[in-house]
Amino acid sequence: WREHFFKYKFNPKYPSLSLVRTEVWRCLSSVAVASCWDAAIFAAMTRGYTPLLDWDRSIVDFNLTDLGVIVLVVLWSDAHFYFMHRAMHEVPYLYRHVHKVHHESYNPDPFSGLSFHPVEAVAYFSSLLVVFVIPMPQFGYHLLRMMLVLSPIGGHVGHGPSRDNPIVNFFTDPYDHFIHHAKFNYNFGSGIFPRGGIWDNLLGTHYKPGADASTLKREAAAHLQAATVGHSL
Repeated sequence: WREHFFKYKFNPKYPSLSLVRTEVWRCLSSVAVASCWDAAIFAAMTRGYTPLLDWDRSIVDFNLTDLGVIVLVVLWSDAHFYFMHRAMHEVPYLYRHVHKVHHESYNPDPFSGLSFHPVEAVAYFSSLLVVFVIPMPQFGYHLLRMMLVLSPIGGHVGHGPSRDNPIVNFFTDPYDHFIHHAKFNYNFGSGIFPRGGIWDNLLGTHYKPGADASTLKREAAAHLQAATVGHSL
């Protein structure tokens, strides 16, 4: 069946079955961590500790204020992921002992998305704590929760449309995060927004081959990070 998808594969090789099996187990452990966060937030809500989370309002009550809240939550999720993810790369201890687990998938597949060390899973799903800061209806919380679980699939499929199709790639760009796995020290963004999103472009971490001093420094760090998982760039 692979021949039908091969022309869309960014890396012509496929990950080993043993790695995919490992990724599946790591995904399940990450979902378990998400469930723990969910249970903790629900317990806090039942005890009145989340006054900003309106559990009584459903999607049928949707209004323009809710739309603004959803936009705010998406922006928060994107920023949270970028800075958490970048810290995982730029704090050597976190990379060597936590994040390198995720980068064993340097040729990503859909199961790579939540293939985390438990510590990284706790950090990733801590995005849910926004319910203590931003007022939101219960369906806004559910949207964030499901987005955190499902959105990593898009950036890790390892396949995509032709890079020569600018219209398609403006709206969906799995290649962006593939480059992160292939080059290690670039493109830290969540992938919610295309073409490097907000933070990679703003802070100069979007992958653009070149030879300026900052790129060379980032490239040297990338080689070290790749070597940590037995890969060479």
